[in-house]
Amino acid sequence: MKLPVKEAYVHTRRIDPTGTCGESVTSENVIASLKGIYDRVYVLCQDSGSSKSFFDFALDRRVPRFSDFADHHVINYPYAAAFRDTGLLHCLMKGQRVFFYRIEQPYDNFSSRVKRFLSNLLAVTTSKLLTTSRVLYDASAWTSRVAYLPTPISPEFFSPSHQEKRLDNQLIYLGNLNSRRFPMEYMKLVFKVISNAGGKMEIITSCSVENRVYADFIKKYCLRRGFKKQINIRVRNLTINEKIHAYRTSSAFIFPSLSPSAIDPPVTVLEAMASGCIVISTDLLSLPYILGNERGIVLHNKRLDSELEEAVLRVLFGSDFSKAIREKAVDYARRRHTVESAAEIIRRLCREQDDMSSAQNNLD
Repeated sequence: MKLPVKEAYVHTRRIDPTGTCGESVTSENVIASLKGIYDRVYVLCQDSGSSKSFFDFALDRRVPRFSDFADHHVINYPYAAAFRDTGLLHCLMKGQRVFFYRIEQPYDNFSSRVKRFLSNLLAVTTSKLLTTSRVLYDASAWTSRVAYLPTPISPEFFSPSHQEKRLDNQLIYLGNLNSRRFPMEYMKLVFKVISNAGGKMEIITSCSVENRVYADFIKKYCLRRGFKKQINIRVRNLTINEKIHAYRTSSAFIFPSLSPSAIDPPVTVLEAMASGCIVISTDLLSLPYILGNERGIVLHNKRLDSELEEAVLRVLFGSDFSKAIREKAVDYARRRHTVESAAEIIRRLCREQDDMSSAQNNLD
């Protein structure tokens, strides 16, 4: 069912054509959801890279004021800048449909947290805030203006056309490499367990300077310890099909991070679940909720050294245990984290906004 409003304008910071940045991947998938709702979706992007073939960019168009004829979706973009483009007073006076999406998490420094809080407050007081973080949603129970939007992932991850032979003894890590995201003080033990059990591990990271330096550090360690054949490290930007192949040929995905990732939950965790990987993860932010009810293995940071070893051994040697988790994870991802399910949630919120506007007009 189409909405009365036929056009949508998306304000976003960046669409990354390589698909290696979690914020960018999430933004792109949310935009794909919007394309299932509106006849036309225009993207106003600070840095579009080479993605203009994917979307109708509105950089050369006059941005319309908030009105009955166009909705505005502000995704991973400074809210003040969006209001500057469209007119804050016009928005407040008209009370039209504008939706704000919070997919990034606050950074550690105080000023960033303050800016993020003020942005959220502005969004809640002027319109609707959609968050991919279950933690933020639960903390916002005091207001009905915050909605939970499970992070949509690319439909390609659910495609039956990718038939891969899964290696029961292979584990995978895919993401940024640094001492917080991939702590070697704990992963050294995992390497030893994998080697002793006759298993293998794939470590894949994107082509940044930080990732290259840390990847070289891991390679040198594996060479010294004799793990070169068991631990394979690749530094490259993967296409979606390459990512799917990497997930589907592995039994488990390890996310041993000691600090929250830029977005909550990490897209790689959801992609791994949809691909049939058993996720072994620390208990950061929304991950206990995502992996709860035996959809994954959640580890406690304070007991990471002992729990991580136990989890790896259970995956390598517990076939019935692994099968049950894998089936629950795939089912959950298919029900909650598709582009279509995100579109339905946004469509429902649009209707609620329409009903509120109609009720207000009747009172006037």
